[in-house]
Amino acid sequence: MDFAQATGDKILSMKNPLVVHHYDCDGLSSGSIIALALTSKGVPFKMKVVKRLAEKEIEEIRAENSGEIVFSDIGSGQIKLVNVLPLETDIVIIDHHPAPEKPNENIRMCNPHDFGVDGNIELSAGSTAFYCFKHLESREILQLGIVGAVGDLQDYSKTGFIGLNRKMVEWGSEKEFVFVSKDLKFFGRVTRPLIQFLTYSTEPFLPGLSGDEKACALFLRDNDIPVKKGEQWISYTDLNVFQRKKLIGALVEYGKSRNLTDEVLEELVGDTYLFLQEPEKSEMRDATEFSTLLNSCGRHDKADLGVAVCLRKPGALEEAEKLLSEHRKMIRFGIAFAQKNTMDVGPFYFLDARGHIPDVVIGIVAGAFFNSGVVERNKPIIAFSYDETKQTKISGRASRALIEKGLDLGEVMRKAGEAAGGLGGGHSIAAGCTIASTREAENVFLKKARQIIEVQLQLLSKVL
Repeated sequence: MDFAQATGDKILSMKNPLVVHHYDCDGLSSGSIIALALTSKGVPFKMKVVKRLAEKEIEEIRAENSGEIVFSDIGSGQIKLVNVLPLETDIVIIDHHPAPEKPNENIRMCNPHDFGVDGNIELSAGSTAFYCFKHLESREILQLGIVGAVGDLQDYSKTGFIGLNRKMVEWGSEKEFVFVSKDLKFFGRVTRPLIQFLTYSTEPFLPGLSGDEKACALFLRDNDIPVKKGEQWISYTDLNVFQRKKLIGALVEYGKSRNLTDEVLEELVGDTYLFLQEPEKSEMRDATEFSTLLNSCGRHDKADLGVAVCLRKPGALEEAEKLLSEHRKMIRFGIAFAQKNTMDVGPFYFLDARGHIPDVVIGIVAGAFFNSGVVERNKPIIAFSYDETKQTKISGRASRALIEKGLDLGEVMRKAGEAAGGLGGGHSIAAGCTIASTREAENVFLKKARQIIEVQLQLLSKVL
């Protein structure tokens, strides 16, 4: 913790740093934590969002001619590129991805892997940034640390957060910055009327309910769950504890009747995180909804809007809510497409969504379909889409049980991507890659991915 605080103090001592952050939820959360901390001390700064950190982006950063640079949620995995920046540049990296080599002496890197902490499961960039600025005792910084970790899929249904993520939440609970409870984990607990809450459920997908508003209304009526209070539609969080338990029990029984696996049903309930000082019916009140809001901003080229929401800029939340609505529609369409077009190819499921599902949501769709209960989660899913340059964007998703058996999608994407002449990486449970859109590159990637996954899941000692 001393190293993290010293890293935060070093950033606060800068004169006018350039803050470079990733575009997803964890990147927006960690970048915004740095921005909030600098703002609290009156330090001017500039921000730059990146989807990836390759030579082009490094040259753009070099052209900024900034003598002070702070990277968040990016930089460690690309340390070879960061190391080529001028040695006189004062650089700080806050990240949780493994670094393939040591940073130069002018670079201070705060990374959990360097301290024996697994950044795949115990700390995200957002929660690492929280520890850098924990001594400021800021409610907003604590909230964004939790949101970043939730957005990075580090909140597990059976255990909730573990390790330093859990200690972060415990600290926040003591300060009454967050309320933690075991509850239903569907998206929209706070903001959606109860019927729509069930109708638009995608994780898990409930056959006969998901997508059918009338069926959901009848299900709630038959189970004596109220949907209105007076003339007002109510949300899930408006139900009392007995009504919530009744609804959860009814959903479990319904899932069993539709042959959803015990593993999927167990994940209906888990730790939930409410920020009670945020406005009621606001996406910022629930960590899952907040993380989805930020993801929708980042993945639709509105990362600056996501930062503006985190920094409480007037009008930003309302604009982001409109974007979130379109984002969720794209995901629902994508899941419907995945249901009809996903193939079982042996060691993994394969979804070729090129020309049908945009790259900005392909990973989310793959994860939602994988966790929907429609397919058995005994193997990962790999999905293809096109990015904005018509290259093939590849996303992979898995389950915690598969990771415990030895699967590491980050390694799969990195090695198979390299074999196909592309660039890939990520976490063991969620990772991605970009390769050329040629039959040769795609076939090389799929062949190599198949080999690696077969070795990992069989726990063989073969070196690829």
